[in-house]
Amino acid sequence: MIRRPPRSTHCISSAASDVYKRQVFILTDANFDKTLALGKPVFVNFYAPWCGHCKRLAPAYADLGKSVKESGKEIIIAKIDATANTETKERYKIRGYPTLILLDGSDKSEYSGNRSVDDMLSFLEKNIKVREKLKTKIDRDGKVGGKTEDEANSQTNGTITQKTVGAETSFSINYGLSLIHISEPTRPY
Repeated sequence: MIRRPPRSTHCISSAASDVYKRQVFILTDANFDKTLALGKPVFVNFYAPWCGHCKRLAPAYADLGKSVKESGKEIIIAKIDATANTETKERYKIRGYPTLILLDGSDKSEYSGNRSVDDMLSFLEKNIKVREKLKTKIDRDGKVGGKTEDEANSQTNGTITQKTVGAETSFSINYGLSLIHISEPTRPY
């Protein structure tokens, strides 16, 4: 469980900016792919320096980075100036700021919830927990759909799909003819 910082009213200050730099990894076009290659989930804030919403998010995002770092979870909390790093911005089709995306291997989940630390932590815990369940189910059997994981991956690249309908979020992983499906209720925002 990730420890949540106490709730407080955030204001933009130079101290918050300093914490933001220390708790949140700064990405660029040059280091983006290298960071993803580490094999850890990366929660990325695509921001614009002039954006008021981005400036208001900064202290909560820094607290998120601190909470994740202190928890020992292997999740990278990162930010990228999308106005200066247009290659990455175009690759992920960023159209507005801030855009928060969880990248985990070939999986991509865009965050659209409230911009509070608690809600972002819940999103991370839920998405990573569901993906771990899927991986555990595959690893436990060693086979998916009568095939080894490598055979299944070579045919379909293992597509994970997230779908939210009403109060339920579904995650499905498709390997060839076999489909593993997990549903969990979502928290209303």
